[in-house]
Amino acid sequence: MITKKISEIEIEIIDGDRGLNYPKEDEFSSSGFCLFLSAKNVTKEGFKIDNCQFITEYKDSLLGQGKLKRNDVILTTRGTVGNTAYYNERVVYNHIRINSGMVILRNNDNRIDNTYLVHFLSSPLFIQQINRIAFGSAQPQLTVKTINDISILFPKDINCQNHISKILNTFNFVLEQTQLTIAKYKNIKQGLLHDMFTRGLGANGNLRPTFQQTPELYKESELGMIPKEWEVIASAEIVRFINGRAYSIYEWETYGIPVIRLQNLTGSGDTYYYSNLKLPDDQYCNNGDLLYMWSASFGPHIWNGNKAIYHYHIWKVECSKRILQDYFYYDLLRFTETVLNGANGSTMAHITKEKMDKRLVLAPPITEQKEITKRIHSIDNKIKSEETLLSKYQSIKRGLMGDLLSGKKEV
Repeated sequence: MITKKISEIEIEIIDGDRGLNYPKEDEFSSSGFCLFLSAKNVTKEGFKIDNCQFITEYKDSLLGQGKLKRNDVILTTRGTVGNTAYYNERVVYNHIRINSGMVILRNNDNRIDNTYLVHFLSSPLFIQQINRIAFGSAQPQLTVKTINDISILFPKDINCQNHISKILNTFNFVLEQTQLTIAKYKNIKQGLLHDMFTRGLGANGNLRPTFQQTPELYKESELGMIPKEWEVIASAEIVRFINGRAYSIYEWETYGIPVIRLQNLTGSGDTYYYSNLKLPDDQYCNNGDLLYMWSASFGPHIWNGNKAIYHYHIWKVECSKRILQDYFYYDLLRFTETVLNGANGSTMAHITKEKMDKRLVLAPPITEQKEITKRIHSIDNKIKSEETLLSKYQSIKRGLMGDLLSGKKEV
């Protein structure tokens, strides 16, 4: 393997546009001649072309540097540092510029295969170097000078580089296909939730015909036309939302019963505080209990840990015999997604226990609730299975990148 600093090889570093002609806020639009990338469009997964900003052809003509060519690599240099994206034939826009929070890396060195370079620039070997440089100051950032000091490892034999690229491209293809499968199942689940909570399942176990097809199977209710066998019930009549407890800093312990906070349910944090206070029984939750996050982060969660205490911003939900917990979990999931999709986050901030108690719930007969949850569980299991596969493939790819791009293992 050859190790060279970027300054020692022919990789051109092009800074993002800035200066007097830099577009002002009112010069951006949701469509136009030239896509103007910001850091939000370059993620760890590569290009994210949504919520894009565009500039006109005239504005584009006033700008100098920072225009992409095919096979360029973009590297974010401020804020979220180290994300890369590859501008290849799969990106549909012909005219793309970058803002001042990123640079273009343009490979002009015939010793390095461009696809190999793209893999290296997204590898832990490259990211580790970036982190050492960027996070040495109070404001994480990279400059052209510091990027030039980063080392690139590559085999001398270009055929070896090509072979490594083919191996990693194969894994990328598998990862993409798995992600597409997950997305497909999630779309199916969305449609299934809608159908199950508007039409449900008839006596034959099949989806009921729509109201338009068979109006005689439906009745009018506060929530519109619903199957005749269903009821509309206020939440307070069938479930109990139990408030969690607020804690003072001096009440936290380093051992005892874990206290579940929002980050422990959302996946943004896996550390716990602990408590040894003696609390009423309903202030504890056990494996399989239904919880609901109602502040900052929102949504239902089935607790899958040992006995714990839930924090103030979480409710424990106890279901009566008239409603199955799994059915109500999906009802809460659908309710949360509907509100989040139909409003900005500030609306969710006004959800209170009083409002949740008054919220109307569609309650089919228990036997139908069981069948509905069984159908949704089936698609959930497929999603979980594919997500497990994805995690496995990602782990294998990380190991391969570490081995192949460092020369630890020969191809």
